[in-house]
Order: sequence, then structure tokens, then C-alpha cells
Amino acid sequence: MSDILWAIVSSFFICLLNSKTKKENKFYRKKEIQNIVKKYKISAEIIGSLFLIVLCVLILLALYQSGKCPVVAIFLSSLYTLLLMVSTSILVYILCKINRHWNPDEIYLVIAIRANMSLRRLKQVQFFLLGMSCSGLIYSTIYLILNGII
Repeated sequence: MSDILWAIVSSFFICLLNSKTKKENKFYRKKEIQNIVKKYKISAEIIGSLFLIVLCVLILLALYQSGKCPVVAIFLSSLYTLLLMVSTSILVYILCKINRHWNPDEIYLVIAIRANMSLRRLKQVQFFLLGMSCSGLIYSTIYLILNGII
């Protein structure tokens, strides 16, 4: 029963992430947006793919380093996720400083388009990931301090 429920809930969230409004679809079909996608296509694919790969590796590393303590795993994975998000933003900023004709907002737009989601959804995912990491870091830090592990 839980497998069926999980399949329904996960498919709902996938549809929610990938859904685009008619206005967004019309916006993404414009010639100007298609030219932006062509300009940043390779760099956006590399940044987006590396982000997902490194995120998975860092979460596995946190689980390995935790020593089977779930609170330490939450602490490490939250810390690593925040560090990855900051380093990705810095990487995009540095790339835009190196090539003065690049715009960070356009790079994020192309990352969203290449991930088959709207820019609004990408920002929601980023905000959710940031909130989840911060709350996990705060919770685990308080737990570890109160139990005298730190």
C-alpha cells in the first residue's frame, strides 16, 4: 500500500515541478529566448548536471561520514548542500565576470529550460532546498549541542 501511495505522491510532485503554464510556454517559444538557450546551452547543461551529480555524491559522503548517527548525517548533508549551493552561485558569478557578455539570470533561465521546468519552478526548488538545508542544519546543531556531542 505504501508503494502505491509513494508512486502517486511522487508522480504528483514530478508533474508539479515540470508543469508550465500556457503563458510560460509561449514565452519560451519566442525567438529571443531560443537565441539565449543556444548561447548558454552547453554551460547550463554542465552546471546543472554537475550540481546534481555533486549533490548526490555529497549526500552519500555525509551518510558515510556520519557513523550511522542520523543527526550527524543530517548536519553534514545540510552543510554540504548549503556549501554546494553557494559554490554554484559563485561559479555562475565568476563565469559571468570572465565573459562580460553573459548574464547570470539568463544562465539560470537556460538551466531551468534544459531541466524541463519553468524559471519560477527552479527558483521554488532552490528556495525549498535552501530552507530544507537551513532547517536541517539548525535542528541538528541544536540536537548535537544539547546532547553534548559537539
